[in-house]
Amino acid sequence: MSRIDGPPLIPHVNPISLYIPPLSPSSSPNPSHDYHVFFVPGNPGCIAYYNDFLSFLAKNLSLQKERCEVRRVHVYGHSLANFTKERVNHNHELKAPRKLLSLQEQIQYVEAILEQYVHSSQAEYTDQGFTNGKSPPPLKIILVGHSVGAYVCMEVLRRRRAKEKMQTERPDGSSGLGRMKLIGFIGLWPTITWIGQSPSGRRISLQPPGKGGKSLLMGLDEMKEITADRWDEDIWGAVEPALGNQKLKLIFYFGQNDHWVADHTRDDLIATRTFQEGRPDTWKPKMLVDSEGHSSTTANKTAEFVYEIMLADQKPR
Repeated sequence: MSRIDGPPLIPHVNPISLYIPPLSPSSSPNPSHDYHVFFVPGNPGCIAYYNDFLSFLAKNLSLQKERCEVRRVHVYGHSLANFTKERVNHNHELKAPRKLLSLQEQIQYVEAILEQYVHSSQAEYTDQGFTNGKSPPPLKIILVGHSVGAYVCMEVLRRRRAKEKMQTERPDGSSGLGRMKLIGFIGLWPTITWIGQSPSGRRISLQPPGKGGKSLLMGLDEMKEITADRWDEDIWGAVEPALGNQKLKLIFYFGQNDHWVADHTRDDLIATRTFQEGRPDTWKPKMLVDSEGHSSTTANKTAEFVYEIMLADQKPR
């Protein structure tokens, strides 16, 4: 899926994407101090459903900026392909294909959007003179995914790790690896294993093939794709990270009585994969269960998670 280099990023809200710049901008921004929250929606993949949540999140991030040495936090979200009538986001000039995409193709689409976002953001830094004539530093990215968007994010992480292992990065960063640094991931009501065993999954699995709208057809593809835990220690974490000194911080915020996540599959995942006090596996994910689920409350909690990830990134290696 090709990327078309578009103009630098500008603040916007439209059916395809949303970008909220730092609400408390610095007079002398330093790109190396900036962090970028990149949000991936669930199914149906319309970013417009999340406008209130992302606005609350941006506001909460601006209120908590004194918690660590960070001047600016950017918030960006993008619809999945073909869940809106528009096909071209004029802030990025990336055309979505007309056909209904499989879940794996949606993952590739999100990868392309992420790389385009990084390109546009770094173009903005350069055009505004914030890099003093030098190449901009890698963008520090925190992925946030809701429901199946969490699965998409996990797969983006897995693919990037695979590229790192294959050493595909070129000196100019043209592979995309050198232009960004994925420092963490937050899964909100994450649907990442055995979706077919959830209450809603059992219900839609009875639908006849080929029937229903885009959301249902994508859901049926999710039934085939989202089954057993498919990620290894490079993603979930080990006593020590497998790749250099970079530790990727993962936080999962499950919902109580989530219709797309069976309680027993959630509990099994928490028992198997989460960090536990008194054990040496400090690189393991943090997993919690939420019982409230309001946009403003969740945005506040997500802001806390974002700052937790940023604080961890700022600690000496």
